Amino acid sequence: TNLMKEINMMEHATIVNRDRVHYYHSFEWANSHGVTTESLGFGMLYYFLTEFSGGHRCVCIGSGGGFVPSIMRQSQKENNIKGARTYLIDAVTDAGYGTPAWAGNSDHKFMRHYKDVHKILKKSADAVKDINFHINYLHIDGDHSYDGVKRDFEDYSPLMTEDGVITVHDTDIPGIRDYLQEISGTIPFERMSFGKVAVFKRMEEFKNA
Repeated sequence: TNLMKEINMMEHATIVNRDRVHYYHSFEWANSHGVTTESLGFGMLYYFLTEFSGGHRCVCIGSGGGFVPSIMRQSQKENNIKGARTYLIDAVTDAGYGTPAWAGNSDHKFMRHYKDVHKILKKSADAVKDINFHINYLHIDGDHSYDGVKRDFEDYSPLMTEDGVITVHDTDIPGIRDYLQEISGTIPFERMSFGKVAVFKRMEEFKNA
């Protein structure tokens, strides 16, 4: 697909420089996204997909140290996507994967450098009622249980734009892996896999349906 071809060319993107890599590497749990002192890991994928999708409205479910919403917002700014907004949905409670590192810390780099990320501090099941727009890019990284990822996918995927993309993180975790295997071939999205990140894009025959 065209998406796959463009993703394979990401190593040429201007986002890569040593200072930036070191900056994002310092975000808590960035290493779970493949970030090292030498590479932005899946951050390159998230940056590119923000631009590829049109990036007008990006939504991230779950935040950890704020790495993914920061990358989304950075891509919106650097690609001059006018009127773009990034929304972070997080209940800011320990739901089994830790309380967000930035919660209650106004000096955290995510809070200082990305104040313009719109924060919806609710569980994703409740926050969906606040989404009164179509989503260009959705990242699912919240409740890592089978029921949690199922609920997030079913609640939010109908809100996607025709050319919108969805990424699901930690596909190696049993509950997430089992759900994604279960829906394979039953949804109007094609799937591409990059390590433990799955990318979903609407199939052409289901656009404008």
